[in-house]
Amino acid sequence: MIERLKEKNAIDIYDLFLRVGDKTNDFFITKDQKRIYINSLKLISKILKYNEVYGLFEKELKGIFIVIREKNYRPYLKFLVDNRETARNLIKFVLWNYQEELFIKLNKENILIDKTEFRRQGKPSVIYYSLLKSKVWKFQGDRGNQVLFHKEKFIKKEGKNDNRHYSKD
Repeated sequence: MIERLKEKNAIDIYDLFLRVGDKTNDFFITKDQKRIYINSLKLISKILKYNEVYGLFEKELKGIFIVIREKNYRPYLKFLVDNRETARNLIKFVLWNYQEELFIKLNKENILIDKTEFRRQGKPSVIYYSLLKSKVWKFQGDRGNQVLFHKEKFIKKEGKNDNRHYSKD
């Protein structure tokens, strides 16, 4: 079951961090252009107090995502998961419950990323990145060891029943 986590869940998140670890160094926030890795109970408690954090429980906490919104910046998602299936379930939750524009920046070695390489005769190979083979999350760019994915804002068009459509504004 996916639920919003509160400050009382800080120890559950810390336990998840100790079990899973941050092998690709993606679990961080940025403050004054410096990365602050989310690896202490004190920082986790502070994040729970000021951000939206959701977790997937199956006997124990299996994965979380944090919606990080800072003034005048893009809203980012940060994930800490134990496997791809947990990640897939959390991504589905995001798609059904967040209509706003969102971004995810991940290390190229993250388990959430699918990489497809096309070899061309006599030319350099082309690598395509996707987020769990999802067509909703669009590849935006490749910067060194990281890739950026973007989900456009959903809007409801007049005269349509509960179908969702992408905004181009």
